[in-house]
Amino acid sequence: MKRILFIAALMMGIQLLRGQSTIVYFNGPAFQLPGIDGYANGIDFDGDNTFDFTFSASGIICTADIPISSCSQSFYISAAGTNALLWQNNQILMPAGNLIGSATSSNVVWGNPGQGGLLTSFISSPRYGTSEWTPPLGILTNGYLGIRFYAADGLHYGWIHARLPNQNLGTNGFPLELSPVILDWAYETRVDTAIVAGAKPVMALQASPEIIRPGYLRLNWQTEIGKRYQVQSKENLVAPFWTNLDFVIVATATNAMTDIPITGEAKFYRIVEAN
Repeated sequence: MKRILFIAALMMGIQLLRGQSTIVYFNGPAFQLPGIDGYANGIDFDGDNTFDFTFSASGIICTADIPISSCSQSFYISAAGTNALLWQNNQILMPAGNLIGSATSSNVVWGNPGQGGLLTSFISSPRYGTSEWTPPLGILTNGYLGIRFYAADGLHYGWIHARLPNQNLGTNGFPLELSPVILDWAYETRVDTAIVAGAKPVMALQASPEIIRPGYLRLNWQTEIGKRYQVQSKENLVAPFWTNLDFVIVATATNAMTDIPITGEAKFYRIVEAN
């Protein structure tokens, strides 16, 4: 028996960044950067089971004087293989809204393939009871890494969102997080096409689907007049990639609808703002 599964977007609000239907967005799961020297974690953007970018930490280094006057630990990101990080004014972190694409000025350059960079260091003084996080993450507190990587079809641009740890004390008396956190990440599926730091698909608010005529599923959603909307589908919610249906709808009213042929055993649908 044929069945159709449907996902309705439940979140609607002011969008500060332009949505793109060609962006693949990964909502985590968020993870803390490794806090042990020699241990690394990473992100596999294109699903080939190989990390495109890895994160690591140095060992904790303390002075030998007593009481100890200073301890420090640094946290890094490294690009694997031919992949690279975007540098702006000699730093690898940027605020939301910056364009990530071909470098266009002397202050915006791509690092060498495989080159890494410092995210932040934690410096503390047991003697004086002071501590701080160093730049660049220590200044922005949360920001975006501009990245480019090579998939089977060519060069792609993307971003990685990082923030400082939540150092509020938990019920055990220890900080809730001890190292910086990677929140989410995304990339542009079109080859050699720029992406805005923080840009992700913007979903439309959808009504429940209906079967108005046999063999078709009717999708209804709220629109803004003049905006373009892309219907997307996938057969497995675990898969990160949505497939664009081969048409785009331009809104001429505050609501739109379309009938989708029911052809598979199971499909999930959503509507996002098109480019």
